[in-house]
Amino acid sequence: MWWTRTSSVFRSDAARFALTYLLVFVGSVAGLGVLTYQTIKDAMENALRERVEAEVKQLVGDYEDEGLVELRHDIRERLDVSVANRLRYSVQGPEGRVIFDELLPLEERGWTHVYGKDGGSILVWSEDLQDGYVLAVGADLGEIESLSVATQQRFGVVLGLTVLLGLLGGYLLLRRSRSRLEAFRETAEKVGGGEFKERLERDEQDADLDALASIMNQMLERIERLVENTRRVGSNLAHDLRTPLTRLRHELEELAEQDSMDRERVETAIRHLDESLAVFNAILRIAEIESGARKSSFQDFDLSAELVKLAEVYEPSFDESGFEFTWSVESSKQLRGDRTLVAQSVANLLENALRHGASPVELRLKDVGARVELSVSDRGPGIPEADREQVLKPFFRRDESRTTPGSGLGLSLVRAVAELHDAELVLQDNGPGLVVKLIWS
Repeated sequence: MWWTRTSSVFRSDAARFALTYLLVFVGSVAGLGVLTYQTIKDAMENALRERVEAEVKQLVGDYEDEGLVELRHDIRERLDVSVANRLRYSVQGPEGRVIFDELLPLEERGWTHVYGKDGGSILVWSEDLQDGYVLAVGADLGEIESLSVATQQRFGVVLGLTVLLGLLGGYLLLRRSRSRLEAFRETAEKVGGGEFKERLERDEQDADLDALASIMNQMLERIERLVENTRRVGSNLAHDLRTPLTRLRHELEELAEQDSMDRERVETAIRHLDESLAVFNAILRIAEIESGARKSSFQDFDLSAELVKLAEVYEPSFDESGFEFTWSVESSKQLRGDRTLVAQSVANLLENALRHGASPVELRLKDVGARVELSVSDRGPGIPEADREQVLKPFFRRDESRTTPGSGLGLSLVRAVAELHDAELVLQDNGPGLVVKLIWS
């Protein structure tokens, strides 16, 4: 779980930007460190060169003024004095004999690097003297090399700490930002699910996101008012119209019992009123579902058992209409939701197949991997792909279905029930016909 949260943080755009910035910063620090190190090393080496050059100049002058004996005497005096990091001296005679330090023979004159018996590097200046003699003066580079190794080690530690602290600091900042964005996402999902009273928490320490939260809260308040007004108008209209229609239906029933009345015409009027009342009931039911009020009645129930009951209820209706009706329940799905609404949505699909479809009709519940799929299929004319989104909207009816009973609210109700129960509603071609699926992940 910890690794999942951490990896999700570092997959964000902000994390990639922070890592890029960290890489640029570390690269800059590394470049500055290398430049500083090289500058110090060059300065120390130049100081040694100046020291060697000054020593060579003095010894050459003594040799030219007083000869080889004075040169040997001066070198011996310097070697007898025990000082740290003393220079090294070497003189080679015409016969090839080398005295003092073993720096010679050298193939080239001027500056060169040689290695002493201890393996240390020595910076050497060699110069030809009169009478075939060669003078070489060298400076041990061990101190510079030791300093270089120590500097590199310390710089590596500092660079590693910089990267570690940068990653840690970036992770903490990103995690805090990510937690707020996650809160935004959760709130948006709840609002999308019908919980319009949800609001984003404010945090004055984060000015940018706090300003965004303030704007979004104002937007959510306006959305809540608009949705509430729309629902209230629709519900009030349905209630106000349903009441007098219900009274009118009762009066028509009473009239139908009188011998003087045309019973057939009265029953036709009652049937039309029933259709109108069914429309109003569907409107009220959809408004109730979309408000999220039905979630309070959620409970666990056996979806497979509910489908068996529906299949047994509708089987005689399909037989009377001459439809071949088959059903199979291959999953023991336990669903948490509103049993009545789920049953009504499946009943709407079966009614649509009976009214607009053609034989055979199949009701099926099966497992598809980790998902559960409920489907109702028929071999009727089906719905063109261009109209499949439209038929899910309230009161939409295709021209071909306007001659058959219905209000255009059946699939709208199914869609509302699917969203309420976190199910995916899919309409597919059955070649020919239509397959309507409710899929739970």
